Amino acid sequence: MRTQIILLFLSIGVLCADAYYPCATVRCGIDEDGRVTQCRLREVTCIQAPCYPQVVCVADVPATEGVCDIGLPVINSANHELYCGRGSSGRCPASTGCVIDAGDRYALCCYTG
Repeated sequence: MRTQIILLFLSIGVLCADAYYPCATVRCGIDEDGRVTQCRLREVTCIQAPCYPQVVCVADVPATEGVCDIGLPVINSANHELYCGRGSSGRCPASTGCVIDAGDRYALCCYTG
């Protein structure tokens, strides 16, 4: 009986995690320079995997619209979208995956849950 309860708890937790987008509850505002900011997921360097992207509010970061099923593409520490196609490491942070355009116009890391 105890094992069944723990398994049920774990399965419910997984279902909730899949439906949650980290920026969904973040309200960004105006930065110190008066620029409007938006919530993005940023790649971080960590000591031990898995390395989950960090939620940040940033200004003046162009976004490739319509690429990700959920949210906007992940950005790197220089506030550029995180490229995962040919010529890159091809790796995306934990809870994200590489979305590659059929015409090879982009290959970007997007939140997957």
